[in-house]
Amino acid sequence: MNFERGLWALLVAGLVCSAALLARFHGLAPRGTDDQYYYAQARSLLIDGDLDLRNELGSLTPRPENVHTSTEARWDEPTATGLVACKYPIGAPLLQLPFLAAGVGIASALGREDGVAPGYETPAYLAWHFGALFYALLAVACARRFAMRVLQLSGAHALLGASGALLGGPLFFHTVGDPYMAHVPSAFLVSAWLAATAELAKGTSISVSRALGCGALLGFACATRLTNLVHALALLPLCVPRRNLGLRPMVFLALGAALAFLPQLLAWRTIFGSFVLHSYRGESFDFASPELWGNFFSARAGLFVWAPLWALGLLAALSRFRELWSVWLAALALAYWGSCWWCWWWGDTYGGRAYSTFYPLVAAGLALLCARRAPKARLAALALIALGACWSVFMIYRMEVVSPEARARGEFSLPGAGR
Repeated sequence: MNFERGLWALLVAGLVCSAALLARFHGLAPRGTDDQYYYAQARSLLIDGDLDLRNELGSLTPRPENVHTSTEARWDEPTATGLVACKYPIGAPLLQLPFLAAGVGIASALGREDGVAPGYETPAYLAWHFGALFYALLAVACARRFAMRVLQLSGAHALLGASGALLGGPLFFHTVGDPYMAHVPSAFLVSAWLAATAELAKGTSISVSRALGCGALLGFACATRLTNLVHALALLPLCVPRRNLGLRPMVFLALGAALAFLPQLLAWRTIFGSFVLHSYRGESFDFASPELWGNFFSARAGLFVWAPLWALGLLAALSRFRELWSVWLAALALAYWGSCWWCWWWGDTYGGRAYSTFYPLVAAGLALLCARRAPKARLAALALIALGACWSVFMIYRMEVVSPEARARGEFSLPGAGR
C-alpha cells in the first residue's frame, strides 16, 4: 500500500510539473480549432445559458478562419436554427463545467481585470487545466480497477500498468499539453465503463440503481466521443442467458445509456434543429480503403511511432485474449472506423489521438508485464515503461518546437539539427 501511495504521489507531481512547464511555454488559453469549440460550449452554457457560440468563437481566436465546421463550410454559416454549427460532442464541456464555474468564481472574488469578460480569465483557464488532471487521474484509477477485476492482478501491478499507459501515449499530451480536447475525459469514461461491465459479466445480481449507473457511463462516453459507441461491444458477455439475472439489468442498462446520451440529443436539437444527425457529415469517410498502416505506423502521425509503448501493451494484452475478447472487438472496430476518416494523418497534435480509448487495454497489457514472476522480466518491464515515458516527453517537445510544415512531412529533426 505504501508503494501505491508513493506511486500516486509521483504521478500527480509529474503531471502537475509537466502541465506547469508547458503552460508557461505556450500559455493557458485554448489554441487549436477543437480546443476553441470545446471551451466555447462550456463557457456559453455557464455564462450565457445557451449554445450560441458566435460570441465565444469571435473572442477565442484571432484568426476566425481557423474555426471551422467541416472541410468545406464556413465557420459562421448559420444552421437551421440560426446558430453556428458545432460538430464537437457536448460531454467533455459538461464534465468541465464545475471546474470552469469554480475558476470564474475565483476570478470574480479576486477582481476581474478591466476589459476581460467572464470565462476568459486566467483562473478560468487554470481551472480547466485542473479538470483535465483530475479526469486523467480518474482514468488511471479506473484502468487500474479494470486490470484488477478482469485479470486478477494486484493493485500495485495494475497501477504501474495504468500509469505507464498514461505517460507513454497520447493521453499524456492531452493531460498536460492540450487539455481542452475530449480525449482524457473519454478515456476515463470508457475505463470506468469497462471496469463496471467486467464485474457485471461475472453474473452477480445487481440493483436497479447500479444497472442505471453502468448504462449512464456508456451513454455519457458516447456523448463525449461518438466513436465510443464501439465500446458497447463490452455488453456481449452480459448477453449470455443467465437465469439468475434475466433481462431486467439489460433493460436498465439501456435506459441509463439513453438518459445519459440525452444532453447530446438536446444539443443537436438546439444547434441544428434535429435530435439525431451525424455532425461530422461534411467530412470524408472511405470505408472501402481504410488507412490502417498510416494510422499506426506513419512517422507523420502513426500511433505506434508516437507511442511505441502502446504497441508493447497491446501485444502483452493478447496473451490474455480470452478474458479481454470483447474489449479487443471494440479496439478492432475503432481501428477500422478511425482509419476510414479523412484526417487519419493529422499530425498537428499528438499522433494516434483518435485511439485514446485503447488506454484501458494498453494499461492491462503493461500491468501483465509488470506482474511477471521473473525479477529480470519485471525490471525489463519497468525500464520499458520509463523509456516510453521519455519518448512521450521527446515527442511533445518535438511537436512544440518543430514547425507544423516539418511535422506534416513526418520529420523528427529538431531546430538546428544537422548544422
